[in-house]
Amino acid sequence: MKFTLSPENAALKAEMRQWIADNLPASLRDRATSGFHPPKEDLREWMRILARRGWIGRNWPKEYGGPGWDTTQVDMFVEELGRAGAPGVSNLGVFMVAPVIFTFGTEAQKAKYLEPIANGDIFFCQGFSEPNAGSDLASLTTTAVRDGDHYVVNGVKTWTSEGHFADKMFTLVRTDPDVRKQAGISFLLIDMNAPGVELKPIHMYDHQYTVNEVHLRDVRVPADELIGEENKGWDYAKFLLSRERGMVAQSWLIRHEVERAKAFARDQRDGDATLWDDDAYRRKVARLEIQLKSLRWQMQRLLTDATPSVAASTAAIKVQGGEAQQEVSALIVEALGQYGPVYFPNHDATTEHDLDQSPYRDEAPEFAPDYAPGKLGHLMFRRAITIFGGSSEVQHGIIAKTVWGY
Repeated sequence: MKFTLSPENAALKAEMRQWIADNLPASLRDRATSGFHPPKEDLREWMRILARRGWIGRNWPKEYGGPGWDTTQVDMFVEELGRAGAPGVSNLGVFMVAPVIFTFGTEAQKAKYLEPIANGDIFFCQGFSEPNAGSDLASLTTTAVRDGDHYVVNGVKTWTSEGHFADKMFTLVRTDPDVRKQAGISFLLIDMNAPGVELKPIHMYDHQYTVNEVHLRDVRVPADELIGEENKGWDYAKFLLSRERGMVAQSWLIRHEVERAKAFARDQRDGDATLWDDDAYRRKVARLEIQLKSLRWQMQRLLTDATPSVAASTAAIKVQGGEAQQEVSALIVEALGQYGPVYFPNHDATTEHDLDQSPYRDEAPEFAPDYAPGKLGHLMFRRAITIFGGSSEVQHGIIAKTVWGY
């Protein structure tokens, strides 16, 4: 399978590379490649730089402020971002809820949310999973009862990434308990500062604060914050989750992380030899590079619609991409040698995180190379990749059902 860019796309890709080189602040790049979760301020700064160029919503139509790129051009851009070590953006807003809003929302909702999302003025979090509804998401029990011009919401959401950053939460709620479970769900936007919203931090085993439990007690939500039709939220959720699962693959990012693993392996010496001199390590790298070729082909088939089943292809990409991210992180930690098992937290471990802060320590300890901090924490965080967004077991079930009819 050959991937040859047209002359026009080759020129655009060169323009993308040069623009990123000219506009990406070194401080943002260095923190983005460290392995620590980015602070909100970094996300907002980079989002505003992209927004000024019109490249923040790379998969948005032109009429909503996007560049109007086709799928190949989007893929080119994310590859160049990965090559440059650029930070991410608020994916939950830009790439997940925004497409739901411009596809299913009202004109008033589009006017209210799309530009502020692009500019980093409004951050979103996701209120899908519950203590007893994760992989079986349709079993959610958070309720929204109509009361005049409002819905009254009660329930608990968990594993809410970036909830402490967020101004709003896009939420699945049960609006009709008397129909089959997928049919009685609606899609609401909830103000995180509304009375009755309580945020409880969940501290992960990588010692970083990125996820939360959100308690909703008699929260009054204006009815005009309903996206689309009442009781059609499951359809909108499937639309959104298909995007999330494709995003998890991040083949462009993994390829560049493999190159960093090689560089680290060449840098760390044991006497006269380096880890890169070890045949066993090089074989592991080669095996991962072959897997990435396969993942790349899967992505290209999906982008060009040359696939018999979008659902199965997205599920396969999610599984392959998640496992590849775990493998490259393990290779990086191994390449660090004696510094690999040492965890360098980006905060004072004796204190609790302030809910409004994401502290970052820029300097490595004197005894370690400057690229060592964050890598073990990143490996630990990535253990969850094959769970969130639909576990690998769920994805295997989708593949079996849509391809083999099981």
